[in-house]
Amino acid sequence: MYRSLRDVAYVEPNRRVQVSATPNDTYVGDQYALSRIRARRGWSEYGRLWRRQGGAAIAIIDSGIDVFHPELGGKLFDCRSFMTGTGLAAPGCQDSQFHGTHVAGIAAGIANNRTGIAGVAFDAPIMVLQAINSSGYGFTADVAAAMVYAAKNRAKVASYSFSSPESSRAERDAVAYAASRGVVQVGATGNSGARGVQYPAGLSQVIAVGATNRRHKRAAFSTYGPQVEVVAPGKGILSTLPGAAVYGELSGTSMAAPHVAGLAALLRAKGYGAPRTRRLIRRGANDLGSAGRDAKYGYGRINVARTLP
Repeated sequence: MYRSLRDVAYVEPNRRVQVSATPNDTYVGDQYALSRIRARRGWSEYGRLWRRQGGAAIAIIDSGIDVFHPELGGKLFDCRSFMTGTGLAAPGCQDSQFHGTHVAGIAAGIANNRTGIAGVAFDAPIMVLQAINSSGYGFTADVAAAMVYAAKNRAKVASYSFSSPESSRAERDAVAYAASRGVVQVGATGNSGARGVQYPAGLSQVIAVGATNRRHKRAAFSTYGPQVEVVAPGKGILSTLPGAAVYGELSGTSMAAPHVAGLAALLRAKGYGAPRTRRLIRRGANDLGSAGRDAKYGYGRINVARTLP
């Protein structure tokens, strides 16, 4: 029809074009996980490039963060320590170890600042709730109190990169409370390499996250079981460490979980509630292992580009 018109030279599909979304951070090319989960393509669709604030708040319940790190300190909107063994909060959240700083960078490190790395939810403010000590462990009373605090104080996503083979009533009640307040909760399955997802990831209200390696396979240390919902890169992950612009690699399901927490924060920032956010993460995953959901990969490895509508 159009070809017959006098002023029409030719007819072809009106195809969509889009800009590239590769940030200028120094080590972003070394973050292989971003390519595995198609983060850059997803960021192109997200439309908030490259704000430092304004996204959905992520609660990082861990060992604290280095509040002076250039990738993190400027994003901190709340900071509490629960390392009392009683569930009582105290001022401060300076990292007691290194773990929390690494987790926070994966989830929400500042992007496009010509420094270091880029976090998945680069525009998400972070709430840092310290419940893990310098030896790498904490107490259920403190963890549960931090979960409740996050839910009461505007966290949209909570990242749990800690685990225990047993659950406590306090933890179960806290997870249930956070779920009732619409918090998307993401937990690491554990690093035993055996069957038996640990807690709180093993609770039904938590997205249980296992770890993959560079070769798209389950990392040998990644604990598995029927509760596994999705997987994300967790082997040799580059992120922030305490110190003046210090970075380094760590491995564990602790590193996999904040990738998923970051994706959840991107979805929450677009206005999706907790149930739909969880469904979109499942549906967008790339199936790995046996066809369909399985005990080692769940629904598959997260895919930011496929998940962001």
